[in-house]
Amino acid sequence: MLGDDPHPDLLTITTLPSFASRWLMPKLVSFQQRNVGISIRITEHKLDLSI
Repeated sequence: MLGDDPHPDLLTITTLPSFASRWLMPKLVSFQQRNVGISIRITEHKLDLSI
């Protein structure tokens, strides 16, 4: 529940590095300008391709 979040001003995004660098990062500047009070943490999602 959002009301129970101990860090309501922190947005954590877990994504593939290629998506983050090619699509997400260019858009974060605009997001941060519109949402000054929100910190962003980006973590890497490792894709396991083993069969």
